[in-house]
Amino acid sequence: MLTGWGAGSFGFMRSLALIGPLTVPQIARMRPTSRQRMQRLADELAAEGLVEFVDNPRHRKSKLARLTSKGEARYRELSVRLLAIASAMGQPI
Repeated sequence: MLTGWGAGSFGFMRSLALIGPLTVPQIARMRPTSRQRMQRLADELAAEGLVEFVDNPRHRKSKLARLTSKGEARYRELSVRLLAIASAMGQPI
């Protein structure tokens, strides 16, 4: 549910959906937040089965985060809901 999440979760998932697998430090550099905050968020999303960590061919220790199929479905669902909200807000009263 969108209200149980902050914008950080959606933004994290959006980065992965648009760019593909990224390391947590890469995501943190894109956002006005700390790497530690992004790591906690990545771990929470992984615990929900929305993100998984895979080997990074460029760095032995820094894993890549990527959306799972469940994460992709959740991201699409949230995107549709947000677009509907944005469309409704643009309508004259």
